[in-house]
Amino acid sequence: PVKGAPKPDHQLLSDGDIDGIPNLYKFLVLAYNPLLAILGVPNKVVPFPMYEYQATYLAHLYQRHIQLPPFDQMLDHARSHLEGPRPFTMGFKQVAYMNDLIDCVGDHQSRLGHVPDHWVKSRLHCVEQRKQRLGY
Repeated sequence: PVKGAPKPDHQLLSDGDIDGIPNLYKFLVLAYNPLLAILGVPNKVVPFPMYEYQATYLAHLYQRHIQLPPFDQMLDHARSHLEGPRPFTMGFKQVAYMNDLIDCVGDHQSRLGHVPDHWVKSRLHCVEQRKQRLGY
């Protein structure tokens, strides 16, 4: 558990009020116990690239190359993302999310770097084709 974190008075992984897992800093690290991380929580994403960025972030975190913010900031960050009807649905916000993870790590310390423009263009093209051919 995080030093100074109050003992939660509710379930850590689900409180039943939202569709997803509350208290996850960066949709990844449990604020009450950062040793617990859950990869792949966001949905409507291209999964394997996102997993790779999440795993890179966690590797640097657990090797102590990067630090987590204080508990209150992690919890505020986690709760700020729970607003709206589908807080864990990302879609194209995935690109900004993956870039944010790599910014935390420092792209000079990772082989990944920011999401390339050609990847974004390719994804946009796929979405256009899906809408055109399948209607959604």
